[in-house]
Amino acid sequence: MSGHSSINQPLVGRTAIIGVGLMGGSIGLALRSRKISSQVVGCDSSLVLTEAIDVGAIDPDGSATEPQKAVEGADLIILAVPIHAMRGVLQAIAPYVAANAVVTDIGSIKSSIVHWGSETVGRAFIAGHPMAGSERTGVHAARHGMFDGAAWALIPPTVEPEYEAEAALRLNTLSAVVTAMGARPIITSSARHDRAAALVSHLPHLISFAYNETIESDTEALLAHNLAAGSYRDLTRVAASDPVLWRDVFLENREWLLCALERYRHCLSDLEHSILTGEPEQLLKRLQSAAIHLPN
Repeated sequence: MSGHSSINQPLVGRTAIIGVGLMGGSIGLALRSRKISSQVVGCDSSLVLTEAIDVGAIDPDGSATEPQKAVEGADLIILAVPIHAMRGVLQAIAPYVAANAVVTDIGSIKSSIVHWGSETVGRAFIAGHPMAGSERTGVHAARHGMFDGAAWALIPPTVEPEYEAEAALRLNTLSAVVTAMGARPIITSSARHDRAAALVSHLPHLISFAYNETIESDTEALLAHNLAAGSYRDLTRVAASDPVLWRDVFLENREWLLCALERYRHCLSDLEHSILTGEPEQLLKRLQSAAIHLPN
């Protein structure tokens, strides 16, 4: 584990990526193309590993079909597996994690994963979540610049005073790796992350699924598709995402998602009331108020 590097020296030695799909593959591409890690090993099925080598996401000799083999001697371990598989993978690798290694994940919810990481690999675990991705799946869809400019949440563990220096070194190392991949590390807590992620990621996906179902259930769905343009594509794009992945996210973060959904329903109801009563000034006021808060 290292907190700094020179031009000729990678930030970390061996990196093990467990799950080399879209996100794991994009991480691998970034690590290898920018020489952030001296060795990038992937763990997945044999078929996926062959594809990962072909696209350059892992080293030619960096295949492991068992997590235990992948993490042996790794300085950095990145778990890019579905949420429902995360706890089992953590349990499987725990006895093989090197003393000074950093273990992180890229899951979309953090409270549950932070608990699982703490109970299995302890102080080695720093939960993470890159706010980037695509509705596409598989390592063949991985991109070198996936994380350029993206926020990357990091949730450091709570440690006893005697381990604070060790924890700081691990966090500095992971922050440096994230920065080198082009992302912006944001240090926060699991609760704050899950609340914010519900607002800016989970709720938009839920709305997209619901909106797409609204179109598909209409008797004029075919004509609607033929008339559809940019706004339709913007709203439905993420509804093409993996339903299993988003089922897990919605259920694991249900408390904050339901809070966000209630707030959204209230705002929608206000707009509905202004349309129903035919009050142009009131409707305009609400639309202008919403537009004011749009990010630049």
